[in-house]
Amino acid sequence: MNRKRLLSLIAFALFSTSPLSAKVEIFALSAHREGNITYLQKPVVLYKNGELQAERGKIINRRKIVLEGNVTLFRDNYVLKGNRLVAYSDKNITIENNVFFYDQKFLTWIKGDMGKLKGNNVAFKGVEFSTCCPYKPEWHFYANSGVYYRKRRYLKLYNVTLYLGKAPILYLPWLEFPTDKRRRTGLLRPYVGFSQREGLLYSQPFFIVTSQHTDLTITPTIRTLRGKGIFFDFRFMDSPYSHGDIFFGEFWDKNEYYNKYDLANKEHYGWEFKYTRSRVFFPDRDSLYADIKYANDVDYFYLNPKNYTFDKKYLTDKVIDSKLNYLYQTNRFAVGVYNQYYIDTTQPTNRNTWQTIPQLNYHQFPVALWNHFLISGDLNLYNYWTSGGQSAKSGTLYLPITFYTPLLNHFLNLKFSQTFYGGRLAYDGDPVDSTGTNPPPASYKIWVSTLQVYSNLVKGYGSWVHAITPQITITSKNYQKVEDNAPDLLPVPPIDNAITFQIYQLLEGGNWEIEDTLSRPYLPASKEWGDLKNDFKFKLDKFSLEDKYRYSARDKKTTYHYIKIGYNSEFEPGWGGYISHLYDYRNNLKTFTYNIQYWVSHKKGYYWEESLDLNQHYIKYWLFGIKFNNKRCLKYNISYKEARTPVLKESGISYLKDRIISFSIELIPLGGVNQTFILK
Repeated sequence: MNRKRLLSLIAFALFSTSPLSAKVEIFALSAHREGNITYLQKPVVLYKNGELQAERGKIINRRKIVLEGNVTLFRDNYVLKGNRLVAYSDKNITIENNVFFYDQKFLTWIKGDMGKLKGNNVAFKGVEFSTCCPYKPEWHFYANSGVYYRKRRYLKLYNVTLYLGKAPILYLPWLEFPTDKRRRTGLLRPYVGFSQREGLLYSQPFFIVTSQHTDLTITPTIRTLRGKGIFFDFRFMDSPYSHGDIFFGEFWDKNEYYNKYDLANKEHYGWEFKYTRSRVFFPDRDSLYADIKYANDVDYFYLNPKNYTFDKKYLTDKVIDSKLNYLYQTNRFAVGVYNQYYIDTTQPTNRNTWQTIPQLNYHQFPVALWNHFLISGDLNLYNYWTSGGQSAKSGTLYLPITFYTPLLNHFLNLKFSQTFYGGRLAYDGDPVDSTGTNPPPASYKIWVSTLQVYSNLVKGYGSWVHAITPQITITSKNYQKVEDNAPDLLPVPPIDNAITFQIYQLLEGGNWEIEDTLSRPYLPASKEWGDLKNDFKFKLDKFSLEDKYRYSARDKKTTYHYIKIGYNSEFEPGWGGYISHLYDYRNNLKTFTYNIQYWVSHKKGYYWEESLDLNQHYIKYWLFGIKFNNKRCLKYNISYKEARTPVLKESGISYLKDRIISFSIELIPLGGVNQTFILK
């Protein structure tokens, strides 16, 4: 009988009264017994869902297995290694000395002084955890102890320090997170910011899994100098083709802040409902979209707990816009029903705010007729009303018919279009002005002819290719009639007679590319040329040149010029960066910006950027940062920026200075933090 197999049978007898009974097979190169101990050389233990290997081992009193020397445990989708293992059953295993745990599903490893398997859990002491390469990991957590819950795929660590390389950067009394992407109830990452006007902002979301298809996030927030609030976000999926989001909350200002800045409201509250669904009535044909909002002022949106950068874009638009849209679409046409409701927060009431409920749209995709004609179109019907009793109805039509044909054996292509624009608006409710009567109907009719002649020419020259597309477009407004123009509800399409010349060129080789688009219209009505436009791009390996140029014949000057020269060495050792110059006459801008980068390796680099205002002769901003990306387990970008904004005061021009600290750290695949601190 084979020696290894004989030992296996002996092992069954030895374990006949143990918890491993009828579940274990033991193989070894040799074995001998001394009293109650059986000694094994090169043992292999097979049991339910697992396998153990070691250099040597022993069986004590038929109930205990001790393995030593390069011990390896294979079970399910993980591997556990160490120098010594003690097992009483498959659910009570301790492994010691240089413990290494690796989860193949999540690509996660854990090092420890000791690991103990109890049921489906693994408890560790002296824990080091990461998803990077175990040899000199870019990041790792070190903890005094921890527990890995295998079935839940969840890791808890106690007395935790986060290291980037060898540098400790964060200490936490405990840390717990999932090692898969299933949703779990718990705290989400906080949002932190600072403003001299509103103080420290701190928002702490708490995430609750309410069911398989719903969840709720509760976020208390505080701005230490302004007040506090609480916000709720309920998400749901009611079908495989739809999902929705209900967000609501309230923020309360402190009396001192409310009185100091003379605010219209002390309490800011509102709600928002978002819903998207496909396959509403027809498979793969229709969709529904809703975004319905209400707030007593726009400060409600600015006070969102995630607005830790104090972004004031929420305060610029004082109109709150809600939408409810339905779209049915085929490969030939589309029909849409669009509804828009506005709340103008600048007005004491909303009685005079025009609402668009509904707008009906029919869109005809281009249809080919007799191989040389294309016809398409758009028809819109609008119903306008106010809660004050005013109402109006309008319709617009856009109808282009195009004839197209190749000429000279496809050397040239010709398109000739006849396009009709039409619109009419009539008031039918209460008077819209103080005269006691409504204005007469407004309308417009426009007929435009467009002739386009162009060519697509491509030729190869050995290792490179030249493509050129010259084009001439003649636009003629044959007829226009506008009656009682109503620009708010019935804007007239701006169309001018013009002859536009355009030429596009592309030259492409193995490691280089040149692209250029040059265009300019001639305006017969005023007998003058329109703006000359030229967009140029050049690439050669890592070197690039970009130039955008605009020239106005009317102003007889360059109105816009942007040029950028760069050398992209990102994540390749060496120097890189760019310089750029912007001149914008109409917006009175003239800036010079330069960026310098130095990459010490394929993973890590430093960068510096500075921008100068050449009109006002001051530094707009400068910033310095460090970037890292090894693409497998760690990405981070940390920067410090100082920006200045000129402010005109009685004593002259002064500057507001913002100090901005930004960092984003992603521990792949666990997630990360993206945070910005603005010190004003």
